[in-house]
Amino acid sequence: MVIGVFLALFTSFFQIAHKSFWFDEAFSIHLSSDWQYLLRILWTSEANMWLYYFLLHFWLYLGQSEFIVRSLSALFAVLSIPITYLIGKKLFSKKVGTLASLLMPLNVLFVFYSQEARSYSLLLLLSGLSTLFFLSLINKWKKTDAVFYVLVTALGLYTHLYMGFVILSHAAIFFITQKKKWKMILLFLLPILLALPMAIAPSFHSSQTSWMQQPGFTGLIIVGIILTGDFPPLLAVYAAIFLKLFSRKKTHEELYLWIMIVVPVAAAFIISFIYKPLYQPEYFISSLIPTVLLAAWYLTQFKKRWIKITLLSAIFALSGIRLFGWYTGNSYLHTVIDNRNEEWREATVEISSQYKPGDITIFYTYYGVLPFQLYAGDKIPVFDISSSSYSTSNLIPPQPDLNKIRSLKDIYKRVWFVINHSEDKVEKQQERKAIQKELNKNYTLVKRQEFYKISVEEYISSSP
Repeated sequence: MVIGVFLALFTSFFQIAHKSFWFDEAFSIHLSSDWQYLLRILWTSEANMWLYYFLLHFWLYLGQSEFIVRSLSALFAVLSIPITYLIGKKLFSKKVGTLASLLMPLNVLFVFYSQEARSYSLLLLLSGLSTLFFLSLINKWKKTDAVFYVLVTALGLYTHLYMGFVILSHAAIFFITQKKKWKMILLFLLPILLALPMAIAPSFHSSQTSWMQQPGFTGLIIVGIILTGDFPPLLAVYAAIFLKLFSRKKTHEELYLWIMIVVPVAAAFIISFIYKPLYQPEYFISSLIPTVLLAAWYLTQFKKRWIKITLLSAIFALSGIRLFGWYTGNSYLHTVIDNRNEEWREATVEISSQYKPGDITIFYTYYGVLPFQLYAGDKIPVFDISSSSYSTSNLIPPQPDLNKIRSLKDIYKRVWFVINHSEDKVEKQQERKAIQKELNKNYTLVKRQEFYKISVEEYISSSP
């Protein structure tokens, strides 16, 4: 386990500040910076990640650099390693727990969320803790374990709503494998009752998940790819290991882990069809611990030592290749998890280095304003050229206000038009072209620079 912790420290903190903040991270910082603003937005429009935002608010007193902000997530991720070990030890043996604690820090999903200023590594930690207390309770009832289970699980719900699927998987384990004990059933309800303040908030009934789409069956395959390391060769190796399932007598412990992998994915998939889309493959971080534990358990069950060594060596080697892609920003060594972030830091530096009084930076859609202002501060004026406020029911931006663009010509000599290509799926291309056409009436495009998922166009006034 100790080696696993040190390995997690390395993979989580190595080059943690190398990538620029992207929009979601900038939103986390923006929302958490001011206490009163945080409380208002959580109550009115942001129904998820409450606990993470509260913790980040206090963490930001240490600073707002990439290293400091992301290190909170990295610490949560590292703390999940001992939890993984303890679950493996409780279910199987020290050997399985140790092996799982080595496999998890090499998984790019683990590293991805350990280096992102969002709540997912905290969800990983709390879902693991919740599972640990749950397994203790079904083995032997203890009031202290029951209290901790309720509290940790409730905190998990305040961290991410996908914690509800973890509760569902625990309930499934209980009803399938255990004798009915009504006090255990009550334990599944108490965390939900403790989360009622979030459920009654107006934000909970907003259209915050409107951007999600109904999944196809390929979404199930994508979850498998992500949980095994976001690299098809790794999926093949894990599949070879999991074939051990069909060659031996099954145990309750195996069944527990399969339920904790399958139930959250299946539940989200079904709900997405009968209620509304809630399925996002990258969000099943809570299934990572049972995935590596199953792999570790099956590896120990191979009788021939050379098979164990070959499969384990393949996982280490292929995970190393995938992590190389992550750390270097390689454009090819990935399947779902992008190795690069939107380059807001680089784009902002480019504008800041040339900024002069009389310049203005314009945005169409707010998605780029937050990360830009996070890096630029108040030094550079920012102008949103949207015609109205943004709808909470969809991601389609309002029409651009061309009159706002026309009003720039008498005030600003130079205009920087920043285009966020992450918006290409929701932003109408003709509207962007209309903005550029209007700018060309009074300004001359002198330079266009490309950054990852961002373009910066520099326009100089045509007037003498």
